[in-house]
Amino acid sequence: MNPHNRIVWQPSQLYQEHHDFEIFLDRVFVGEILRITWGIEGQRRMNALGNETIKRFRYSHTSPYIFQGDTGLVSQITVDGGRGTWLEIEGQYGQIPDLSRKEPVRYTTHNMDSPTDTLCLLALFDQWIEYSDIFPES
Repeated sequence: MNPHNRIVWQPSQLYQEHHDFEIFLDRVFVGEILRITWGIEGQRRMNALGNETIKRFRYSHTSPYIFQGDTGLVSQITVDGGRGTWLEIEGQYGQIPDLSRKEPVRYTTHNMDSPTDTLCLLALFDQWIEYSDIFPES
C-alpha cells in the first residue's frame, strides 16, 4: 500500500477567498487502509506525531486524528476543538465510506478562520498519508 507510488489525495478550492477547502482521497487507498489494523498503539503513535505538528502551528489541541475503529482510516482531523475547526469525511457520520462508488472520498472543513487553520490541516493530512504504511500492526 505504498502511497508514494501514486497520487492518493488532492486538495481543492484553495483559491477561494474564504479559508474552507476540500480534499479528495482515492477510494482504492481508503479500501486498502481499512483492511489494515492499526490498533490503539499505531493510532497513539500517529497522534503523537500530529501533536508535534499542531504545536508548530501554535495550537493547543491534542490527539488531532480520529480514526475509523481500529483501522488507519482517519475520519476527522481537529486543530482547535474549542472553535470546532476540523476536517472530516463528508456525510459519513462515523460510517465506513461506500467503497463500491468510483469517485474519491471527500473531506470537508468546518469553522475555518485563518490561513493557519488551512495550512495546519493540510500538513496533518499530508503527515497521515506519509506515515500510513508505517504504523499498521499487521
